[in-house]
Amino acid sequence: MSEKFKYAPGRPGYGTKGDKGEDGKQGLAMYFTDLNPTTQSSTINSRIENNQSLWSIGFGPLPDGRIYVTGDLFFDSEGLAYEINAETNTFEYKFASLNMGGFFIPLGISSSDGFQRYFNSNSSPKFIIDNVYTVSGAIDYTDVPENIYGIEPKDFARIEFTNIKPNGDYNPFTIFSSGEVIGSDDHKALAIVYDDTNNAFRLGNLDLNGNVRKTNLIFDVSLLQHKKENGKNTFNANTPSGSLLSNYEIAANTLFDPNFIGSPASFEGSFLTTTTCYVKWNLNDFVNDPNIVGDLVFLERAQGTTFSFDSSTLRPIIISNVPNDSSVVISGISSTKVYTYYMKLYKNGWSRNSDVQNLYLGSIDVFPKSYTLSASDAANVDFDVSANFTWNASIYQNPENFISITSCPSGGDMISPNDGSIFIHLTENASTKARLGKIRVHLLPGSNIYKDVSVYQPRGTIGPELYSPANSTSNFSYYVWPFYSMNASTNGTIKGSYTTYIDVSSNRPWSIDTLPPWLTLSADASGAGKTTIALTVDPNYQIYSRNATLDFYYGGDAPVQLYILQDG
Repeated sequence: MSEKFKYAPGRPGYGTKGDKGEDGKQGLAMYFTDLNPTTQSSTINSRIENNQSLWSIGFGPLPDGRIYVTGDLFFDSEGLAYEINAETNTFEYKFASLNMGGFFIPLGISSSDGFQRYFNSNSSPKFIIDNVYTVSGAIDYTDVPENIYGIEPKDFARIEFTNIKPNGDYNPFTIFSSGEVIGSDDHKALAIVYDDTNNAFRLGNLDLNGNVRKTNLIFDVSLLQHKKENGKNTFNANTPSGSLLSNYEIAANTLFDPNFIGSPASFEGSFLTTTTCYVKWNLNDFVNDPNIVGDLVFLERAQGTTFSFDSSTLRPIIISNVPNDSSVVISGISSTKVYTYYMKLYKNGWSRNSDVQNLYLGSIDVFPKSYTLSASDAANVDFDVSANFTWNASIYQNPENFISITSCPSGGDMISPNDGSIFIHLTENASTKARLGKIRVHLLPGSNIYKDVSVYQPRGTIGPELYSPANSTSNFSYYVWPFYSMNASTNGTIKGSYTTYIDVSSNRPWSIDTLPPWLTLSADASGAGKTTIALTVDPNYQIYSRNATLDFYYGGDAPVQLYILQDG
């Protein structure tokens, strides 16, 4: 007979076996243990053999005389399931476990690698899981500090706490790493520790010898501020090199860009005579700060590569603490030398120099001052340059990039070493518009003295352009080239012939091949230039209007056309 009641529950701890349950065998049971099945397996085996409970403290015989039966289960503190074999007094992990994550529910969101994200399932209040690393047991880590930013630690979303010092110097908090090979990938890590000796948190990657590994930390923020107590400056002679210096310590924001203007228009100098010059300024045009202080520095600029140790040569003139808005006249200078001047501005002991300005009595001349080509063909053009200082040439205006500078050799002699020439090349103009380019010859170094040379190239080949003379009485109408039209109307009355005058302007010879019999021209061909022709229209005795198109041929791709319409 089938033992369908085998190990079925009977009285607590017992089950039945057979038809009537006369065997009275124990049923399967489930137990829990705080012992570690891996490190304390011999203890668990002994408890099974002696039918004792599996608790580490206060253990004793199983209640009501129960005994372990093969098939009984027990679960450890991790919720892992183990099956007991009462015949051998051993147990076996069954690769199953209780659900220990009841406080969390899945969000339904997975990472790209398939990791699931979970959310705290408690409705209110939510449970917060902190990172705590301590050997002090149930320490109240939410009391320290008393508050930060006016907030008690217990109110933060997460707390990381540690009072462990593995090497006696640092409290370890968090490490970020993607290293896989010991030694080779040591730089692929970033750690946060607390340095108890220096009362400082450290963020970085320091090896056992105190050397910083090459791990970069980039702050992608729009504003990074260094805040400290008002009125205190902790930077001094003992500050370690490489320490960050904020504008709090400098307190000279007016010297920073874009507040600082390196070359305002009010800062200028010029020769008054061949031996005197002036320099003028307004400090508030450098920085908008009434408390700014400035020193004017004026000196002769070194020329060439030979320098003298004579203190009278290249000795600067420094005018300290200049007035806010003023000027100075400097005498005893030479018209053949280059001078440099700049303003050094101060704020709270910090300084910044303006852009360096150059001053000299330079002259430059270019011949010819302009050049006009007679044709649209490609051409090479050269200009002569006469100057008392070095110079350079650049293309200042260049439609369709038709100008290119081929060379700028200096052809001067011992008396005029800066004289030279400019050679340029012009491409052919195939367009219907003339081109005007400019070459700028600039005296160096850095002066505002220059000469512009213009180059004009006429337009390329175009067909005849038709237009009505100013004294003509015809109602000639303009249309976009190459199509024009005119109307010769008798206004419904049959009269004699009708004559009008048309001007034809072209830079190429032209001709008209076909002419209808009711039209007469005083000229059906002409050379380049402007030609006035008389066009006579015979009376139209028909009731219908008539028209004709005159084709002006000039050797181009398509003729220029004149459309004539006469009413009936």
